[in-house]
Formats: sequence, structure tokens, C-alpha cells
Amino acid sequence: MPRVPAPTHRRGELTLRQKMLKAKSSPLNSIDQLLPSYLFLITVFTDFNFRRSEEVFGLMDVMLEILGYCDWYTLVSLSRASVHGRFIAQTAIRRRLRPLLEPFFPTEHFDPFMLMLDSVGGGIIGSVPRLLLAQNAVFYMCMVKRGDTSFHAYDLNIVVPYGQMEKCRSWLKQKGYGVWVGVDIALPYLSTVSSFSASIRSTVAGDAPARITISESNEGIFQVVLSSPITAQTNLITPTRIYSVYPNMVHQYSCVQTDRRGLQVTKREDWVPCYLVQKHNMYWGKACGPYCPGLRRRSYGDKGIATFRWNTRFDDRSPPLPMADRVLGENLLLWQFSQRCHNLKCPNYSPSVLRS
Repeated sequence: MPRVPAPTHRRGELTLRQKMLKAKSSPLNSIDQLLPSYLFLITVFTDFNFRRSEEVFGLMDVMLEILGYCDWYTLVSLSRASVHGRFIAQTAIRRRLRPLLEPFFPTEHFDPFMLMLDSVGGGIIGSVPRLLLAQNAVFYMCMVKRGDTSFHAYDLNIVVPYGQMEKCRSWLKQKGYGVWVGVDIALPYLSTVSSFSASIRSTVAGDAPARITISESNEGIFQVVLSSPITAQTNLITPTRIYSVYPNMVHQYSCVQTDRRGLQVTKREDWVPCYLVQKHNMYWGKACGPYCPGLRRRSYGDKGIATFRWNTRFDDRSPPLPMADRVLGENLLLWQFSQRCHNLKCPNYSPSVLRS
């Protein structure tokens, strides 16, 4: 853990701690209250070319309090400021991830769960990564403000490499998930998932049932992420990193589905999604860049995949490709999300007849 420098100030000057405590003296429970504190935080970072940034990083408790109301992009920006900023950002992400997993097992099992997940080479996909990346985005805050509770994790989706299903289930059985049943594999994942099972833990009366699913990949786990028919589900959390194939959309309520025939999303009657599915990317508003749905992409060296090292407790290197992490370096994957790009401002625009 890096040593965080102690704050300093001139005699007679209001200390930075006093300023930051004053900025957060009232509870930040609305967008109107969030903006001034966010602007204050950015002002401190840029003040005098970072000459006072050490004072900011020395106030860990105040920093974490303010970062609790900042979005994902702000956390990433902070991590790039210095080694101290990166440590604070990693700590803030850890504090955000813990509550998202609490509905599925007690918080004291968080570290053992990550240890198990690292031992099997697995990760978390689905709604939990989506929630983590979208927290404190404008659309998220608007939903909270109007009391919309549809944006939450309905289940915990785990993905493991081939041959690791039983080891993962064995650990979860000790946490109350005793009965596992096989589930039909959805059409988009037939070529990448070898088996799929689910379990529901018995809960106290009045509590919502906790459901966990495990997808066993044919090979590596990232190919399962890339098989998703919608961009909102192309995210992954491992015990070391957070991945997003379309980081340009993590702060949007809408997402795009593939135009490949037969792979479109079907809505479940008992489920209110935490995103709005659009049939194309016509309304992106600017050139797609490396995120173009019609672009042929690759897992290793791709400019569009965003990764963040949130946990340094486990080894993350890939022996075949020393410059890559374990997930992106295990297999070189080539894929194309859609057959066409419908964005008029993209060089890859390929007009076609769009069905309503």
C-alpha cells in the first residue's frame, strides 16, 4: 500500500481538510448538490499544477466520501493523477463493489469469494458490472431521484473456464446454494458456453431470493463476454480487473443490440431491464471510433477495450503474452459485434433497410 503524504498548509490559511469538510457538510442526495462538490474536487486537482495535490491525497476519508458521489470516469481520471490517486480510486471501487454482492452472500465472504474466483480463473458478468460502471451517472442519479428501483442486480452471473464449474459450485454450496439445476443455454452463447447452471438460496421471510448462475466456457471466459447480443452486457469483473468492451456507453441508459439474425434480445415478462435496448447505433451522434459495432476487433491490442486494475492482491500476468493481463492474454479472439454500422457519422457506415 503506498504511503499517503500528510497534508500541509501555510499559517493563517484555511486548511484543505477544512475546505473539503465544508464542501461536504450537507448530505449529497441530489444532482444539484453533486455538481458543486464535483467541481470543487476537480479544481483542487488542477490548482497550481498539482502542487497541492499531496494535501488532497492525504485526506483519505474525505476523498472517499466525495468520490462516493462521483461517476466512473472521475474515478479513472483520479487514478491517473499519481500512485496515491490510483490507490484511492482502487479503494473507492472496492467500497462500491462490496454492497453489490451483499444480496448474494454476507460482506465477510467478499474476500474469500474473490480468492475462489481467482483460483478458478473466473469473473462476474451481467448486471453487477453494469451497475458498478453506471453508478452516479446522470441517468442513474435521475432514476434514484424519482424513486425508480428497477436498476439493480436480479442475479449474480459468474463465468468460469472449462473444467472449473464444479469447484465454483462446491464453494457456493457452503454459502447456502445447495441445489443446482441445469438451464438451457441461450442461443447467442451456444458456441461459447458448454454448460449453464443456476441455484437459488433460501432466504429469510420477506427477503428477495438470491439467485446465482454459472456459465462454463468452452475455453476462456472473455469469449463469453463477447458473445453478448447487447453492449450493456459486454463488461466483466475479475478479482484483479474491470473490463468494458464499450466504455463509451457505460453512462447511458440505452444500449445497442446486434443485428445478426436470430440473436436479438427477447424481453422476459417478469423482468424490468436496467437499460433500453436500441436496434442500431444510428443516434450515437459522433463517429464510432474503435467502438464501431461493424468493425472487426481483436481482444489483444484492441484500442476500444477499457481495463482497470482495481485489485493488486493477485497476480495478473499472462505467460504467453507478458505485456497482457491474464484474461486478454489467454486467447487471441477476433469478433465483430454487428454486420453493419448505422451511424451516419462513422466511416464504416453501411446503409441497410432497418426493420421497426
